[in-house]
Amino acid sequence: MLPKRQRITKSLFPKGNSDTFSVSNNILTLVFSKKKHDRARWSFVISKKSAGKATERNLLRRRGYSIIEQNPIFMTKKRFFIVYLKKEAITESFLELQKNLTEVFKKIR
Repeated sequence: MLPKRQRITKSLFPKGNSDTFSVSNNILTLVFSKKKHDRARWSFVISKKSAGKATERNLLRRRGYSIIEQNPIFMTKKRFFIVYLKKEAITESFLELQKNLTEVFKKIR
C-alpha cells in the first residue's frame, strides 16, 4: 500500500475537465492533472457498478497501489493521477493489470 502522502484525498481531486487529461484502454482510464505538483500522487477508483462486492473493489485497489509501489517509473512525473478501473479489470491477473497500467502511463507526455 502506498503511504498516505502519495495518495490523493477527495479534497485534492482535480475539479473539472479543463484541469485534466485522460488516457484509456479496455480495462482502465487514467486521468491526470495538467499542472505539476510537489510529488506524484495516486488514487484508484472502482465503482460499485464495476465490482459489486467490497472485497473485489479492495482487491483491485490493493493491486493497483502495489503496482505503483513496486515500479519507481510511476513516481517520476510529479502530477496527480486517478485510475478508474472498468468491469473487465476484475478478471485480469496482477501481471496483466500491471502491463496495462504501464502501457497507459507511457502514453503520457
